Amino acid sequence: TGQGEGYDKAVRIVNADDASTFAAYAGSFELSGTGGAASIDVISRQDTGSAPEVIVKGGAVAGVVRVSGANATITLDGNATSIEAMQGGQVTVSSAGTCPTVSASGGGVVYWDSSGAISTQLFVYSGGSAMFGRRAVARTVADCELHGGGMLDDPFGLVTWTAGVSLVGLLREVELNLGRNVTLTI
Repeated sequence: TGQGEGYDKAVRIVNADDASTFAAYAGSFELSGTGGAASIDVISRQDTGSAPEVIVKGGAVAGVVRVSGANATITLDGNATSIEAMQGGQVTVSSAGTCPTVSASGGGVVYWDSSGAISTQLFVYSGGSAMFGRRAVARTVADCELHGGGMLDDPFGLVTWTAGVSLVGLLREVELNLGRNVTLTI
């Protein structure tokens, strides 16, 4: 698709069957209403003129979300069953969206602007970033695995790390910002 005008997306899909699957390689689309998608792949390819941009809002459930490639983005205004940001892809989870399993790797960034929880596990692999600083709101991460080369950013110290943050690698290999006056148990 094309990019659309202003905030409008080129294609708007309303009330999709929740067994639907979508793949975006360029341009923009919005998924809204009831239902959702079993999976959404947002993949930026070098041979296209525009990186893909997807917005999921209005109660639609995203299912399995995979975002890959420079400037490929998805914004979720609700829930997903799993999220994977890789190779420069960006995922933003807003409002009160939740997801059991989230991972970021190889330049992939997850912006967790939501007040909802990561209810099973957050994986931050080499080159990946999990960012909690764009919205000062409390939220919970059940379990977190931070690998060498990964970045974890909670500058307001508002995330409750239920099972803590497990470091896989050396402390000097990660970027860790958990706010002020934090106790680390070694």
